[in-house]
Amino acid sequence: MEAVTIVACPYLGRYDDPANHYAFPTVANCCHSASRPFPINISYQGTACLGLDWVSCPRYKEAEGQRRPAGAPALVPLARTPPRRLPAWVIVGGVTVGVRVQVDVGLGAAGGVWVRVGTGLG
Repeated sequence: MEAVTIVACPYLGRYDDPANHYAFPTVANCCHSASRPFPINISYQGTACLGLDWVSCPRYKEAEGQRRPAGAPALVPLARTPPRRLPAWVIVGGVTVGVRVQVDVGLGAAGGVWVRVGTGLG
């Protein structure tokens, strides 16, 4: 069995590890073509950074010392998107289920029993 070599842009890497990158598009991959790493749009990673088109990437060309064509816009790092927040109902539901499990486990360990009010036990 032969090993498969994935060829990606040499400037693609993790934020704190420029020598290694994820082999799939993810926000954890960054571009190290500038003095500081910056995030790359996920769809762009799939087509350029991890695809075969990274040699034509303007960031790669600039980092390699090639000049931009006349009139080409200056390169600007992509804006970081804010993290997505979970809806409140998901958080409340998760906490409710967690508390219920804790109570059930605690009662089971203590030999306790759930009793309905008004069942006439006693």
